[in-house]
Amino acid sequence: SSIHPAKDGSLWAGFTNGTLMRYHRYEWEHLKGRNRSSEAAITSFVEDEQNLFVGSKALYQWEKEQLLSNPDFKGKWVKAMSYKKEVGLLLASGINLYKYTEGEWELFFRASKKDKTINVISFDKDSILLGTSSGIIRLSKKGVILDRLLSKENVKSLAISSDNTLWAGTRGKGLRYFDGDAWYTAKKEHGLGDWATEIFIDKNIMWLGVTGAGLFLANEEKAKKWITQFPDVSIEEKPLIFRDGCEAANNLLKGVNFSNQVSTRTIDDKQYVFFKGHQICPKGKGYYRNDNSLILLDGWRIILVKDNKRTEISIEKDYPADQINLILYDSSNSIWIYAEQKGLARYAKGEWQNLGLLQNNNVNALLEDQEQKIWLGTSPEFNKKIRSYKEKSLHILSDTRDITNPDTTPDPKSNLESYDSKNGLIQNSIISMDINTEGKIAIGTRAGISTINEDKEVLSYGKNINLNRTHIADLILDKKDRLWFSHQYFAKGITWIEDDKIYILDKDLFNTKISKIAFDRAGKLWMLASNGQVGVYPRSYLYEKARIEKFNKKALRARKLDREN
Repeated sequence: SSIHPAKDGSLWAGFTNGTLMRYHRYEWEHLKGRNRSSEAAITSFVEDEQNLFVGSKALYQWEKEQLLSNPDFKGKWVKAMSYKKEVGLLLASGINLYKYTEGEWELFFRASKKDKTINVISFDKDSILLGTSSGIIRLSKKGVILDRLLSKENVKSLAISSDNTLWAGTRGKGLRYFDGDAWYTAKKEHGLGDWATEIFIDKNIMWLGVTGAGLFLANEEKAKKWITQFPDVSIEEKPLIFRDGCEAANNLLKGVNFSNQVSTRTIDDKQYVFFKGHQICPKGKGYYRNDNSLILLDGWRIILVKDNKRTEISIEKDYPADQINLILYDSSNSIWIYAEQKGLARYAKGEWQNLGLLQNNNVNALLEDQEQKIWLGTSPEFNKKIRSYKEKSLHILSDTRDITNPDTTPDPKSNLESYDSKNGLIQNSIISMDINTEGKIAIGTRAGISTINEDKEVLSYGKNINLNRTHIADLILDKKDRLWFSHQYFAKGITWIEDDKIYILDKDLFNTKISKIAFDRAGKLWMLASNGQVGVYPRSYLYEKARIEKFNKKALRARKLDREN
């Protein structure tokens, strides 16, 4: 019923009749006796650097060549256990998830009654995944629900690919695969079976156990190509229109705080919704970080909610808080605010510092890259007399060390890299920016888009590639290098570039003035219209309704982002 290769080189085997055996020093040991046998099937093993636990209708710990019973789990089924160094040892019993802390198992998370049982525990790059009898729960490392997937499906096994895509084995629905955009399904009708009970991936080799069909072995990349022939058609695919983002989240994100680029939190009985971290409902300035922390601008104070603790931070009186148009909570726990009159300011370690940067500039976009640099996109004033912009448009603050230590605090201006179209950008009026999981950054302007990779190579998408809809309101650069962008002025609807095609959807939408866009975990595109309404559209609808134009790929040439020009 369960096998575990231990770190000391021994092999453990558990059986449905409760027998527990260990292959050690070239011999099989039949572990039995007063404290050495289970009364029910062996369900799971888990091991960290110091401990080895055995799950059954009880919990046992192997210590000094003895199998010791834990009295707290006597008569309780331990269905799953797993370990990741960054998270720790986790154990599932019923709907309860426990964490091993300082020699004790403590309750870490409790699923709802509708989940029935937690069957399997796994980890992706940033979160904990629980396969239950009623779908998948995605948790933060602190035990906060981020997302729910495959509602009402009995999930028996989970596996994460090296590219962080997800495999799920289900009882009744076969093998499921999620590539970040959509779900795919392989069942009995496709040559497998409907009960995919075990999945294991090792060095790009995938092992799959299917009840009634046997054991399958495949190269994982080939398995992905094969299963993506069978998109899941059981999921209802139709556009949904809502009064605003709060109504959309209330209907579609029940019990979930975070779904890819869409997130929601309730603070003081008031719901807030965020696209790519930035608040879109209700109107206001706020920022949501993917660890479930957030900041909200409330008059001359900022409300910080972190680790379920609330802190109120007063903004300095001489800073025009009523003119703040951008706000960011970065990975080092610094708060950034921008008001045109005073420029960029930062709050870190209990102190405010007005950096004096970009005063009287129109800063439209603010983000943090993977190296903890802060990027600011502006629309500088144009001098009609000399037909030139007065300032650069892209600014990168490259050193954000401790502002409270004068010995290590650099002059902010000396660490600000500035660029414009002369340095490689497509145009000087930056409206929006986005960063994908690989660290590539996309910049939306009034004349198209520039993408910048980690080597600072720039690709520009505009009239040069036959892109006629160049005034960008918002944009997304996804992990497959597809560019999605919306239009609010001088064009309508949305556009996306994929492979050698430009897809245009400027009708058959709830509204054609789209100010913000974001994808949820199910691959549906959320669109915020200029009137506050939100439309949620499945990709299948978008591809069906869009018209396609040719993409002049030969005109797409890399250029170095160069400060010297």
